[in-house]
Amino acid sequence: MRRGWWRRNMWGLILVVPLAVGLFALNGSAAYELHFQETPQRAVPVDGTGQAVLDNYSVRVVEIVPVEKTAELNAILEDQPALPTTVKPWRAIVSFGGPESIRGCKVALLDNHGREYGPKPSELDALAGNISCLPDDDEQPSPYLSTFYFLLPTDSRPTALRITWVLLLPRYVQFPIA
Repeated sequence: MRRGWWRRNMWGLILVVPLAVGLFALNGSAAYELHFQETPQRAVPVDGTGQAVLDNYSVRVVEIVPVEKTAELNAILEDQPALPTTVKPWRAIVSFGGPESIRGCKVALLDNHGREYGPKPSELDALAGNISCLPDDDEQPSPYLSTFYFLLPTDSRPTALRITWVLLLPRYVQFPIA
């Protein structure tokens, strides 16, 4: 005598739905708190001199400009083919100060369409610029300079540079770009 699969497992299937709902309901607030803590929520203020201070670290944008000089563009492209005409490279130089080098940071350039671009895209040379907030030269004392390269579509203009640290979230630094 063989009963069908649905008949043998009917009670188990009926109980799965309320158990799953209960599991998520009990952990809902904890999941929300973890998500809130891992997303940038509160920007620290930038003072009149263009410096932002987050805990013991100070950050200042030195410059954010498009890369238009042929020599610099050739240096960051190295042996790679020329960039398509639909993108434009941008360089950001940021000064970081603090008791030690800042690790675990994420830098992003935001454009006028609300899109986010990360540094050091694959189209640029692997040696050009940083992906993290480390000094360009290991011998630089604090405050040190760090250079980042971004690729944006030609129809986009950068509006802000956002810097986040995993350990300092949900606080972050955001510099508006004129």
